[in-house]
Amino acid sequence: MYNLEPIAQLHQRKPYGYKVSIAVLQEKGQLLNVIIRHATPNNFAVIRKIERMAGAAFEQYDMSEIANDEPPSIVVLKQYCSDQRIWVAVDESDRPVAYIMARPLGPHAHIDQVSATPEHARNRIGSTLIDSVEHWAASHGLSALTLSTFCGVPWNAPYYQTLGFREIPENTLPSELRAIRLDEKRLGLDRWPRCCMKRNVRPIMTSHSQERPAR
Repeated sequence: MYNLEPIAQLHQRKPYGYKVSIAVLQEKGQLLNVIIRHATPNNFAVIRKIERMAGAAFEQYDMSEIANDEPPSIVVLKQYCSDQRIWVAVDESDRPVAYIMARPLGPHAHIDQVSATPEHARNRIGSTLIDSVEHWAASHGLSALTLSTFCGVPWNAPYYQTLGFREIPENTLPSELRAIRLDEKRLGLDRWPRCCMKRNVRPIMTSHSQERPAR
């Protein structure tokens, strides 16, 4: 059974620029404390290692090109880090076990990548990272989260659907997402079905709004 404190309450505890949330998860009788914070340059090597480990899972679906794809470059990571648009989930020794990258894309926040080490997968760490991005999006006036993903891989589109994401029909994609899909096609990613998905951003809860009595 999982014990995960609501993300809205967690964000009130510390300034958004550093430790933004604490997720407490229960798995196999062990308590795991995970802190979500912005990545630093010292984390880049571990982030790239996480991506390689997470990518290896695609081998079971005969997607070796995806499994062997290069992780984000140091140049890319530096840009996201300087803009404070990459978050890491760290264990009690402050070692990253998962990460997420996002950016403003039109009126939305687009999730470019979210990955966890195999031993930390399926612990709701990914969903907690996504909730952190949602809080960031709401604080910047962005109306939804978007992403592009593989349709038939269980931890891709089917997983995001359980988190409230819904597929956007190809013929209704906004221009920004159409451009991403064109890039993916040029890179050969459409060898396997892909889709774009969207989840509306929920309003930021405040302590005042939480304590307000029902009418």
